[in-house]
Amino acid sequence: MSPICVSCQSPTRWRQRVVDRDKVFHKHCFHCSKCRSRLVFGGPLNRKFLPHVVAGSSLLCYPCNQASAASEAGGSPATGPDAPSESSLALEPLRTVYETTPDLFDDDVSKGQPPGPRPKHFVRQQSQAEWLAQASTRAGHSFASAADFELSEFGVLRPPVRHDEERRLELLRSYRIMATPEPEFARVAVLAAEAVGARIAVLKFCDDIKSTFKALYIHKDAPHLEPVMERASQVPIRSGMCGWDLLFTEPFVVNNLTEDPRYEVACQNGVPFRFLLTSPIVPTDNLTVGAICLLDDRTDFHVTEAQVQTVRRLSQFVVQLLELRRRTLQLQEALDDASSPNDEPSSSLPNLQLPAA
Repeated sequence: MSPICVSCQSPTRWRQRVVDRDKVFHKHCFHCSKCRSRLVFGGPLNRKFLPHVVAGSSLLCYPCNQASAASEAGGSPATGPDAPSESSLALEPLRTVYETTPDLFDDDVSKGQPPGPRPKHFVRQQSQAEWLAQASTRAGHSFASAADFELSEFGVLRPPVRHDEERRLELLRSYRIMATPEPEFARVAVLAAEAVGARIAVLKFCDDIKSTFKALYIHKDAPHLEPVMERASQVPIRSGMCGWDLLFTEPFVVNNLTEDPRYEVACQNGVPFRFLLTSPIVPTDNLTVGAICLLDDRTDFHVTEAQVQTVRRLSQFVVQLLELRRRTLQLQEALDDASSPNDEPSSSLPNLQLPAA
């Protein structure tokens, strides 16, 4: 029989339970009954940061337990050298969160100071050394700095041509995707935008001439960006921002396009975007055929690692859609060849008869 939770008196599964001081709790029940602060379980953390007691079937953190004892006695909380100070009592619930999720707070709590503003751990911007190294790998020769690239007529550094560009184009042609509407891609673009909260989401495939936007999502609050994206869809592949996406196989983030040598001149010339998240679509052999791009014109827009991984999974889902499309086309061609009127039926095939109803 499953152990019973002391707090809610219901059975617990092994993934849901917390065992503390020989008592069993659900994880979602392991909090203070009064202030609802999350409790730390296991080892000395309870005694050092947030001691708690079991009052009947309820859990009380140390500050709430002290206040409850003082109210029942009709006086103030205990005083003396061993009694915690008022400031430390106020810090106790915060110390709990700090110990369970230390990445959410600064070290001020561990030093006994009131915590500062809760920092958000956003994905850092791709460095110049990283994109130079990737460009060198894909182009087959070394680039030392941004000065090694010429500036296009649209203010973007011209990306180098991949050394395996012919193989990449051959793979892209095998999907026969450039001139056909795909409603599934529109759903992927919407999901990517909602996962990140960006105003623009583009799912595109790139040949040696330009990028083809298979799906474009524009948030209802950003209609002013629609003509910008319409012009972007007509820019040659090696003159605009899309050409750099083909050099990467992993997602990358640019938090401020004005600080990236590849795009800073374009931003000075009127490109409104400040944020870029690109998740390449890579079916096989590091051959990037397209990308999911999230763009935003807000200067304070950032993303977390979890959001980046969500977009990455969506780009992997697009790869599965491409492979399914190619196999469907191959099967359809095989069926068309088999049913061609010029071909005589093969005598090796059995004459199958359906059973009578």
